[in-house]
Amino acid sequence: VSDDRTARLWSITSGRAMAAPLRHGGAVTSAAFSPDGKSIATTSRDGLMRLWEAQPERGQMFSMVHENSVEQASFSPDGHAIATAGWDGTARVWSATDGQPLTPPLSYADQVQSAVFSPDGASVIATSYSSPARLWDAATGTLRPVELAQDRVRAAAFSPDGRRIITGSNDNTARIFDAVTGRPLAPPLVHAAAV
Repeated sequence: VSDDRTARLWSITSGRAMAAPLRHGGAVTSAAFSPDGKSIATTSRDGLMRLWEAQPERGQMFSMVHENSVEQASFSPDGHAIATAGWDGTARVWSATDGQPLTPPLSYADQVQSAVFSPDGASVIATSYSSPARLWDAATGTLRPVELAQDRVRAAAFSPDGRRIITGSNDNTARIFDAVTGRPLAPPLVHAAAV
């Protein structure tokens, strides 16, 4: 992905472009393949998440709209849903089949930096600079009662078994939490700058 408003698909053996660029109206902020490798989701400062067939000559399938920059998209493990993180103060869960919203917007008071699914696809963890990372029910969009005691979180990820969450923050730490209770599982991992 690039600030030149494109995402490009490259051959890892030859280093050559495999197809025409995937174009947006603003800088492209992320790209993700679907679990089956048949689709690519791209996000952009133009406020769109676009879903493309992985054979780019077949073109764009559809777009999902935020009211500001879209920073990240991630597919659910089964590939049926896509979570997006937007600077409009929302994370959203969309159908990867028709681009329709699957839940109400997951609302924050500030820009949402990341949104990713748990390994079982039941939850989405979304992060914002102004509040702790929050866990949401991926099917209903309701907030799960798990408190992760860290603010200004830039990104979060689940462990492969889904039992732990690691966060990285502007407070110069990474932290590991129990995904069910929200309890810290280790002392903060301290860096010299934002994680």
